[in-house]
Amino acid sequence: MKRYIINKICWFFLFIAFQFSPVFTQYVENVSKVGTTSAPFLNIPIGSRATAMGGAFSVIQGDLSCIYWNAAGLSQLQGIKAMAYHSEWIVDTDFDVVVAGISLGNQSTIAASLTSFRTGMMEITTLPEPEGTGEYFQPTDLAIAIAYARNLTDRFSIGATGRVIRRQVWNMISSGMAIDIGTLYDTGYRNTMIAASISNFGGDLKLVGRDVRVKHDIDELILGNNDNISADLSTESWPLPLVFRFGLTIEPIKSESQNLIVAVDAVHPNDNTEYVNIGLEYGFLSTFYLRAGYKSLFLRDNLQGPTFGFGVHRDLFSGIGLDINYSFMTFKFVENVHSFDLVFTF
Repeated sequence: MKRYIINKICWFFLFIAFQFSPVFTQYVENVSKVGTTSAPFLNIPIGSRATAMGGAFSVIQGDLSCIYWNAAGLSQLQGIKAMAYHSEWIVDTDFDVVVAGISLGNQSTIAASLTSFRTGMMEITTLPEPEGTGEYFQPTDLAIAIAYARNLTDRFSIGATGRVIRRQVWNMISSGMAIDIGTLYDTGYRNTMIAASISNFGGDLKLVGRDVRVKHDIDELILGNNDNISADLSTESWPLPLVFRFGLTIEPIKSESQNLIVAVDAVHPNDNTEYVNIGLEYGFLSTFYLRAGYKSLFLRDNLQGPTFGFGVHRDLFSGIGLDINYSFMTFKFVENVHSFDLVFTF
């Protein structure tokens, strides 16, 4: 009975995935919708392995960056791992992520991450001083996440991530919470796996703070009234960048000396048109890895292109392992993006 229920759940996710995937359906709206959500930094991909594979990563297992792509993949995490990721993002911004995870030994895993997105210093300007006041501020976005993943059977895994989000622009702050839910299913046919996940499901974000406090005359037609009533300007609230992913992966080559992973993700965001990510990873002696991919195929007004990268695994001492990963993402009209991460295994 348990296996029957799990199979039904898996097929339900597949059905939902097919409804949203651009491979199986037409666009619901033939518009882009870019810039209609808050906290866009939640859409920045994490993990040099994942970005080198073009973001086709929802079906990959055992990698700490699964906390972003599909938490169900954390269920195959072995031992204790820690990752530090840095990306020199576009327009001179910095994107950093620290993730740690531990296998609980009972078919389950927990992990936690801290994400930081920072722009350069910006000069404060006001109406009386449009050339600048001489003061500066730095917009900052932060997110703290905790994830739990579990193998329900030897083929089916589930995972969930809870995330606290905080954005600050000068004296204005917005905060909220979001959850991710993901599944992973091993078909048992030639190392083929499928996955489905929903990311950033939560309430709208709204900026609040003292920068919207003003002095206001409630009725300018009345003489002698108080024309300096304290008031707050109303700001709009915006939804989070909700993303649905459906992934498929196969390993046409898998042996003790080498392996090849081919991955495809169909992505349906609420702030853009649908697109597809594809990626490849070739591993030799479980030590050297070459990766390539293409991000955002079929996306309207796509600014991204091919991705490349490599990775090296080394056993250090006393059971400690180190992975060094690098990725190169190409963009149109803006500078290309370099990223790297260090992964320690204990």
